Amino acid sequence: MPKLTNKQGYLLWFSFVIFVFIYFSANFVDEYRNEINKQVNVLDNIASKAAIKITKSATFEANRIKQLSNLLSHYVPSFSNREEAKIITSPWLINLNQGQFKQYGVEIVLVTDQNGIVLNGKGKFISSPSTGIEKHFYDWLAELGDSNYKRELIINSNNNDIDFYTINRVNSDSLQNIVVIIKFKIRIEAHQLDKLADKLFIVGEHNIAFTLHDDKPTPIIIEFDAFPDLITDTNYIENKVGMKPINTVKVSQVKINDVDLTVLSTIPNKYFFYSVHAIEGTGLKLLLFYDAKNIKEGIDEEVQEFALTILVLMGLMIILTKLLQYHYKIQALVHHDPLTNLLNRAHFKQTISALVHLHDRQKITHLGVLSLDIDKFKLINDNYGHGVGDEILITLAKLMMETSRVTDLVYRFGGEEFIILTAGETLQSLHIFAERIRHAVEIQTETIDILPNGYTLSIGVAERKLNESIDDAIKRSDEMLYKAKNSGRNKVVSQ
Repeated sequence: MPKLTNKQGYLLWFSFVIFVFIYFSANFVDEYRNEINKQVNVLDNIASKAAIKITKSATFEANRIKQLSNLLSHYVPSFSNREEAKIITSPWLINLNQGQFKQYGVEIVLVTDQNGIVLNGKGKFISSPSTGIEKHFYDWLAELGDSNYKRELIINSNNNDIDFYTINRVNSDSLQNIVVIIKFKIRIEAHQLDKLADKLFIVGEHNIAFTLHDDKPTPIIIEFDAFPDLITDTNYIENKVGMKPINTVKVSQVKINDVDLTVLSTIPNKYFFYSVHAIEGTGLKLLLFYDAKNIKEGIDEEVQEFALTILVLMGLMIILTKLLQYHYKIQALVHHDPLTNLLNRAHFKQTISALVHLHDRQKITHLGVLSLDIDKFKLINDNYGHGVGDEILITLAKLMMETSRVTDLVYRFGGEEFIILTAGETLQSLHIFAERIRHAVEIQTETIDILPNGYTLSIGVAERKLNESIDDAIKRSDEMLYKAKNSGRNKVVSQ
């Protein structure tokens, strides 16, 4: 029998302790078990009500899109030959798509008649598909059959868009068997969507699952017995969405205290309570996973905190509902730096009060601040140009995100000035964390082609004191940063 490592031994012991705790709780602590069941009911009810709000609103919007699509399709000028299509329909398409439609993210992308005359959204004739999206159009036409309406969604991983396509067959006195394909562009904020649950997957109408990776919807393979229809064929997924799945997640179902929970292969030491909600009229499903720590451990104090978390998630779900309302002009707050995609000052100002409040109430045990600055960055810009400087900033942002935890907040405040806020770590742990970032920068090789000698980073570390202003905490971390700079750079100094 192979010898267990220390980590495996701890995990095995922890699993045994949990099993014993559940066993004795189930048999001898009826009152405590009833409390656990109440917790499950509260969690299930809150999650269901929040998801129902989303699904009802999204279904309503899908029906509105269908009605608008039917209406627009009947306005397409009729044509019976290529000459009429060229003189009448083509200019109409061009003017419509370049005018008010463009402002609202609506576009007629294809018009075809029973004679096989096909016009694209630019008013040009096409005889066969020349792009991937045009191939989709032809496939949809073939799949329409005798139906008069069909819809398709494409989750765009490049720009966080959901493209909602409608396919209408129009039969009227003036339009005989005309088929019109219309695109409605819906903008989603992936970083907000990711906060709806501890782990979230979007399942498309072709049973292809998406996860949020680098704030973008990205295809993933999910193996889950409860959902046997999910696509696991990598080639099929790549052909459908143009991207290979980034990972495979196996979801296992377990029963604890008669409560059905799940375990994700990517997070093996945590139990989740999951909930699935279909958005009618869109073909989308939301697969939401919530951390079931309070159920697993039965800590009474965790019940109220978890309920509060669910209420917060409900608020974020309302945000998603707003984003799904295509007929309004979406105006989202810009919370990310355009160059590095890190959080910016606007996000900091909006969220820092709540974070400080939680720290002062000791809901967060520690709140650390890291001030980071690239050494001699001005010389890099002067000697190599601002283009190289921008590449250094992008590389550093990527490295910091890879090194940080998902709960850490990484900000670019301007120029080469960065701030990281991290919760739950002592000053000693923060210093080790900062050293890990500094060392990773020191040994990185991604910039060797543009900056042969590499670059270094100086970091100041401070821990916010209770009832201290966040500005004073940042000021102390900046003072530590200056000490690191003045003592030779490429250092971490903490207070």
